[in-house]
Amino acid sequence: KRPLVITAQRNGRKADVRIEGVIANYERANARDFEAVVDQLVASGIVDAHCYIDSEGGSVIEAKRMVRSLRKFTGRVTGEGGPAVMSAATYVGLQLDEFKLSKTTAYMFHKPAARIEGNEDQVESDLKGLKDVTQEYRAAYAAKTGKTEDEIEALWSKGDRWYTGEEAVAEGCVDGL
Repeated sequence: KRPLVITAQRNGRKADVRIEGVIANYERANARDFEAVVDQLVASGIVDAHCYIDSEGGSVIEAKRMVRSLRKFTGRVTGEGGPAVMSAATYVGLQLDEFKLSKTTAYMFHKPAARIEGNEDQVESDLKGLKDVTQEYRAAYAAKTGKTEDEIEALWSKGDRWYTGEEAVAEGCVDGL
């Protein structure tokens, strides 16, 4: 598994953002640093960003943190996928104004999962959190694809949904090649 590397830097009048590797330990690894750089870019007048994503996925919560930082750009936030856009990384792509893949990108989404342990109170609490995240992800996929939430549920209840870039475009998951 590739460690997460996430960066943002000025490129003329736009920010270039790169998300590469497994989305894990983001908060401990460099979330504060990334958010501080985004804040500096926004404070300097940068409103648009372009985001490159090459990730096997990972934590749904960490993906939400990335999206929170990306939403600080008040202009257009576009993106492109590298060789792999999977699992939680697809959620980040869904939140962009426009997201494209190459023909050969491996694109995969599935129902969010979690490891839950503890006493019954903790398990019930964590299960509620997982259900809330699942609802949020289901709504995001439905909004992007134009499918109903029931159709998304039917898709991912069969397990991982694997697509080439072309298939992801045809399913409405992304905006083009």
